[in-house]
Amino acid sequence: MASLLGLTLGDALGDTFFGEDGEARRRVAARELRPGVWRWTDDTAQAVVLLHNWSDYGVVDAEELSLGLAAECKLDPERGYGRGAREVLGAISRGESWQVASAAVFDGEGSLGNGAAMRVAPLGAALADQEAEVVVAQAEAASRVTHWHAEGVAGGVAVALAAWVSARGGTPADMWRVVLERVTEGDLLHRLRWASEIGSAERAVTRLGTGWNATALDTVPWALWCAGHWWDSFEDAFWGTVAGLGDRDTTCAIVGGVLGGRLAVPEAWKDRLEPWVWQPPLA
Repeated sequence: MASLLGLTLGDALGDTFFGEDGEARRRVAARELRPGVWRWTDDTAQAVVLLHNWSDYGVVDAEELSLGLAAECKLDPERGYGRGAREVLGAISRGESWQVASAAVFDGEGSLGNGAAMRVAPLGAALADQEAEVVVAQAEAASRVTHWHAEGVAGGVAVALAAWVSARGGTPADMWRVVLERVTEGDLLHRLRWASEIGSAERAVTRLGTGWNATALDTVPWALWCAGHWWDSFEDAFWGTVAGLGDRDTTCAIVGGVLGGRLAVPEAWKDRLEPWVWQPPLA
């Protein structure tokens, strides 16, 4: 599936830019790619599990999704899973219900991290022939399994809607209109409104953040700003997104997933990807 390929490429290539920030900035300025195979992270692993779940059941089955995510984390835990994801998925692996596990973390508030947003773009693209309300419902179901907090869920909904608009051939203006009309009122929506009005990358980085805290609040607005700003070039969108540094595998995965449903990825980049563990169900 095109969106999943875009997500995986953004994820794996973005991950190669972690390290000393000065060196990362130098490589971005030179558009210098790291040699060798680009290894994808938990962003891709979770996106593949989610797509298999949707493909198998025709809708997101939260119970089966929770078990699939937990099994994948246990099978290959060194893919970059964050503390919250390890805690939730570990509890599910030990037999805890996903509802209890997802709601229990972070002092019972649930996670507002960017993990739900990072995996959901291919689902939004796969639903391109459905109404936006279906996308919202499915993204909410896919997000809540690990991100009980309303802002974590909103992050998943925003990215799914952006990918849905892109896959349908919409414009950046369409993306902002659809997202701002349907994301639940809260801090993320306020930040998305800011993002929709910002003109320069420098101001976007300063005002929105680029995922340093790995939350939906400081990841999704920047990622959607980048997707909208470089809407017609996958390559330019990658370089523009990774230039913000921050949580660079995840921001680039989100942007890649949003744009990948509509834009071709560079063939030379595609050939450098580590193979998927599973063949994507919608390839």
